[in-house]
Amino acid sequence: MDTQRIGTLVFLAIGLGLFAGVTLMVRSSNAFHARAIPVSGVVLEVADFRNQTGDLSYRVIFEWTAPDGQKRQSNLYAQTEDAYSVGEKLSLLIDPQSPDAPPVGAGRGNLWLAVGILGILGVGFAGIAIKVMLRR
Repeated sequence: MDTQRIGTLVFLAIGLGLFAGVTLMVRSSNAFHARAIPVSGVVLEVADFRNQTGDLSYRVIFEWTAPDGQKRQSNLYAQTEDAYSVGEKLSLLIDPQSPDAPPVGAGRGNLWLAVGILGILGVGFAGIAIKVMLRR
């Protein structure tokens, strides 16, 4: 088997692997959103700190009410100070299968960004492989 054919197969495998990753991400997200319970939260504090690389980041401490009525606190991290403000209401989702896990935001923006990037890379790798295979 020549080097070009091996390279083409590797590109095709990478492209198909990326498509499989996108499929798993979407299915996992859909399953989570189907079983998730919405809860509300409120931002208690926004504190700045230096992360491991020395860049300024912000730790957002928020309180949320679990379905059992208990108030709990969790935190998340932001890159900009104005991403959240004290007293801001948050729409969150919790996983009833993991009630002690911190809640996640109700939006799907980050998922679709990741899906889009992986999908574009998958199309690129598979497209190059198919183009090379058709030229032979």
